[in-house]
Amino acid sequence: MSLKNGNATLSKLRKALVLQQEIADRVQELHAHDAATAIGLVRQLAAEFGIKADAPGAKKERVERGGGNYSAICEMFAKRNNQPVTKPEIAKLSGLTAAAVHSVLYTERPMSFQNSANPDGGRFKVWKLTDKAFEEVRAAT
Repeated sequence: MSLKNGNATLSKLRKALVLQQEIADRVQELHAHDAATAIGLVRQLAAEFGIKADAPGAKKERVERGGGNYSAICEMFAKRNNQPVTKPEIAKLSGLTAAAVHSVLYTERPMSFQNSANPDGGRFKVWKLTDKAFEEVRAAT
């Protein structure tokens, strides 16, 4: 690495650290506000620092439809009468990211799902709700 490139990298790192400290200081100020005001301030802060924030109302929409990634996956299985599908299909059909689906299946609610080898011979396992979880979903709808 040349001296010029090294100085440029150090300059970028310094700016990033200053920016990080400034953001941390601003986030501390949020504790003095109610939730609605804090959310508005976070969006304003995100815009100011060029950070992409959720579209206004996106979280509200998720909460109104039952909330969370698990609920979105349950809705998808309810519509499909609990037919087994692969993780990529779950993500596509539920509108979630692959990481969000993985988190629900393996970390948040692993006891609510069962998996098996793909009957089509594909490399992805197929997943479905357990019978108990599916009954709970049907009872709730």
